Amino acid sequence: MNIKTVLASTTACLAISPAFAIVGRHDVAASEYINLGNFGPSTSVGLASGSFSFGSATYIGFGNGSHWALTAGHVPSGNPMQFVNFGGSNITISQSIIAPGYNGGTLARDFALLRLSSDPGVAAIGMTTRTDLAGMTSLFAGYGYHGVGNNPNLSFDGVRRAAYNTIDGHVNFGTNQDFWQTTFQTPTQSGVLPLEGTTAGGDSGGGFFVNDGGTWRLAGCTSWGTEANSSYGDLAYFTTLHTNIDWISQTSGIQAVPEPGTIALGLGIAGLIARRRKARK
Repeated sequence: MNIKTVLASTTACLAISPAFAIVGRHDVAASEYINLGNFGPSTSVGLASGSFSFGSATYIGFGNGSHWALTAGHVPSGNPMQFVNFGGSNITISQSIIAPGYNGGTLARDFALLRLSSDPGVAAIGMTTRTDLAGMTSLFAGYGYHGVGNNPNLSFDGVRRAAYNTIDGHVNFGTNQDFWQTTFQTPTQSGVLPLEGTTAGGDSGGGFFVNDGGTWRLAGCTSWGTEANSSYGDLAYFTTLHTNIDWISQTSGIQAVPEPGTIALGLGIAGLIARRRKARK
């Protein structure tokens, strides 16, 4: 999948770039994904606008004297950040802090924290450091292009959408960043979810959530994927929060819910690294 980016002018007028937001099933009404974008954990996700492009960001709360949103490292990289829009209100970004070790791509610590100038007026989402998420249902939300899995003609309307997908497992491509992986299945495949979907342009930095003991919590954020138009078969990758929580907590002062005594599940990825990476800024 391409960089999840839509170019923005300094006056926040958005224009289309070669990137692509949530893409859903072709046999499900588009309104269902919009409704899910207004549900529970999705409401913590805002539209993060910079001087040249935008992505998504997730409000994680107040700590060390400031309000904070978490996003992907490639969202503020080379893109001075201006504000995050939460529920129609633009909250000025006073500082962007990219994770140490980020190298300008999507395979190395693709995380950043945005220091907000004021309370965004939405509920903060708690964070989880669980590593046993393989097989669980994830929910992810973001802004940007949208469409359906069997049609490459995606469009942009700046509306937040969300979708579900089953977590394949935990992967690593030989770098200092791990990812959660999901696969966008067709409606006829076994195990496909009623609101199955994948990520696309404008979704980078958007929250990747799991239901942790009856409470939705943040487990990562959108980073990249494999299909340019986010079509069926797309593999979407989300930076893992548990491998970055020490830096996130030290910088923001916000702590995660500890992981229960479980063992991380791995995922075989032979051959996958040869597929083209496309960031979802």
